[in-house]
Amino acid sequence: MSLIDTTTIAVPRNCRLSRQEVCYELKLHDALSEALETIEAGGLIRKYSLVWSRRSEAPRIIVWKATDTPDDALRRTIADSLAGLAAESQITIEKG
Repeated sequence: MSLIDTTTIAVPRNCRLSRQEVCYELKLHDALSEALETIEAGGLIRKYSLVWSRRSEAPRIIVWKATDTPDDALRRTIADSLAGLAAESQITIEKG
C-alpha cells in the first residue's frame, strides 16, 4: 500500500524535475522503504538509509547488518528481496 498520494503533489516552480519524475521518484522511494522495512522486520538488517544524490539517478541504499551473514550474501539477498527496484551495486553494507 502506497503511503504517497501522487494526485496531490505540487512541484515547486524552481524544481528541475517534471511532475511525472517527482511522482516516479516518490513511488520508488515508497516501494524501496516498504521492502526494506520488511527486510528489517525479518532481522537481516538493523536500519537502512536511502540517499538520493541527483535527479534521475538511482538512490544509494545503505544498510546496517544485524547478523553475521557475509556481506556479498546479504547484498544479494537484499537485491533479490527488492525485486528489481535496485541493483546490488546500489547497496552499501555497514557494520555494527
